[in-house]
Amino acid sequence: MDGRRLARVDPDLSAILDAATAEQRRRAGAAVARWAAERAGLGGAAADPAPVAAAATGRRAADLDDEYFELQRLVDADRAPGAAALEVFARARAASAAEFAAAGEAAEAVYEALAVADDPAAVRRLVASALAAEPAAGPGGAPDTGRDIG
Repeated sequence: MDGRRLARVDPDLSAILDAATAEQRRRAGAAVARWAAERAGLGGAAADPAPVAAAATGRRAADLDDEYFELQRLVDADRAPGAAALEVFARARAASAAEFAAAGEAAEAVYEALAVADDPAAVRRLVASALAAEPAAGPGGAPDTGRDIG
């Protein structure tokens, strides 16, 4: 994906991410993915925005999407409460945000995070903070790339 979904719902935020460096976008994607997971009550590997977790997050996102669609079918037939479907929808979007963040697609991670909770201001603050942050120092004072070399 190329971030067009975010550009449709928040063109200003999309432009800010487009102007950011790759490292800034990585930090922003990871920050919003963690936020979305926390808001949706999603934990474990499905909430991990690290690149090594991409396969697990992708599988979990697909499983949660399937669960959501099944629940929504039951809601439409008046056989399940709508709140249950919304909870699963939020977890599915949070897992998708982590999957996109792990793949380096910050704009898509932000788009998915926006669907988790109706709080676009919080997402904008997270992105702004991630873009302004200095890279964390790793061992020996070198920037931490988030990858284990040893």
